[in-house]
Amino acid sequence: LRDCFDKDNCVGPVHSQWAFPTLVAATMNLPYKNLGIPGASNQQIFQSIRVSNIKPDDVAIICWTYWHRNYAFTADGQKQISVYSKDCEPFYAIYDNTALHYTNLLTIEHTNLWLRHKSIPSLNFSIKDQDCKQANAYMLDFMERHAVDRTLDRHFGESSHAIWAALLSEYIAANILLRRIDSIDYVSNQDLQWIGSQYPRVRDSQRILQRARIMHDHERDHWQNI
Repeated sequence: LRDCFDKDNCVGPVHSQWAFPTLVAATMNLPYKNLGIPGASNQQIFQSIRVSNIKPDDVAIICWTYWHRNYAFTADGQKQISVYSKDCEPFYAIYDNTALHYTNLLTIEHTNLWLRHKSIPSLNFSIKDQDCKQANAYMLDFMERHAVDRTLDRHFGESSHAIWAALLSEYIAANILLRRIDSIDYVSNQDLQWIGSQYPRVRDSQRILQRARIMHDHERDHWQNI
């Protein structure tokens, strides 16, 4: 995005203030840390979580990436492995789509087990189908379906990030509502008014209630500590 390029017009070290993590944090009035890495694989995403100082009081919101990307620890450092790099052709000659899907599944499941073991709740989204129910439970082609613009390098643009941030904020507020009520079938006006007063920058309370019903119909235990 426009504020995260360096003087050589390459991706710089600062995360964009127009990307959805920053926008969600502002909408929900919550502190955040963006661990995103340009071109990262799912293995690299887990590694960035593993070496972070994430704590049980935090929530990990993970956006899984393309499963054909990979990552390697070598004697001279850590390396991204891309299908578009000629140097990586020997890797992809061995790891076909079946092997990549399996490795990807292990990575996603291991990440969520690792977080759960540390009592850190997680919310999984994905840019593409991961062949993993855990990563797709609340995705439903979320990013592609709600994308409205692109950057010059074909990544999603600022308007798309703003839409995702609004929707993701609704999901977070909906989970807070689920924790507050006894039953999704008996939500009082007072509960909805409370949510609206706590998070005035999130859309109307009826939309939050709608999200809460969707979440309730899925894997409630996946959200119970968020």
